[in-house]
Amino acid sequence: MYRPSLLLLVALLACACSGPPGQRVTAAEYAEIERRQAAAAAADASKVDRGSLDERTALDDRAAKLVRERAEADFEEAELESRRERMLIAHTGDSSDEALALQQAAERVITARAVQLFFTAVEQSLLTAEDALGTRRAEDSLLETREELAQLELMYGPDPTEATAEIVVARTRRRVVNAEERLRLSGLRSRRLTEVELPKRLHELILELQSAEARVGAATRALALGKMDREAELREQQHDGFLLQLRIDDIARRELRLEEDVRSWERDASSSPGRGS
Repeated sequence: MYRPSLLLLVALLACACSGPPGQRVTAAEYAEIERRQAAAAAADASKVDRGSLDERTALDDRAAKLVRERAEADFEEAELESRRERMLIAHTGDSSDEALALQQAAERVITARAVQLFFTAVEQSLLTAEDALGTRRAEDSLLETREELAQLELMYGPDPTEATAEIVVARTRRRVVNAEERLRLSGLRSRRLTEVELPKRLHELILELQSAEARVGAATRALALGKMDREAELREQQHDGFLLQLRIDDIARRELRLEEDVRSWERDASSSPGRGS
């Protein structure tokens, strides 16, 4: 409650006593003056209280907002760290898989080259030699059968009359026919081997080698692209971390400013009557 000071009362009494002739201040007028002074002082105190309350409310709102932002930033920081750990684990696995794929593709190239070299240096010659040997056997068989037939015809004549001789000569003649057919088929097999099977097998080996080399190229590109993708993902995460750190630093600066503003408000509230109530 507002109370007029003793000095003010003395001043009012002096004015009343020394006023113009014929004008005197009554007790009611003193009371009215005192009431007006009290009302003015109460209005000033009310204005101060409302302003102080508004300032405190604004400070509390800022504090609540900063608490929310700090909690969100802490959550995002933890989530970013978890993502980074998962990314590193995934990158390690992907890099190992790509390196293994490249190694396997390189080994396939080595195997394909070895198979092709073995075919051209050994297997092709071996197959050709075996086929030639088969042909010579067919020729020798035909020659031996013809010689045997010639001996039988020399012994029994071209048209033997005895039944046994006739059977033996006829059997030998059939063996000659069969030997001639085997020799003919052997020649056809030789042509198929040299003109179809061996060139086809060599072409297949060449294609296998080319395919293996292409897989090496693809695995090499996949390894390089995977490395670039991982580096880009890492840079992106580092950028996100940088932006998050900027937010955290800004929150810290605003928290410091808020603490300074709160201390300033408390000093003003403690030094000014009517503030802080």
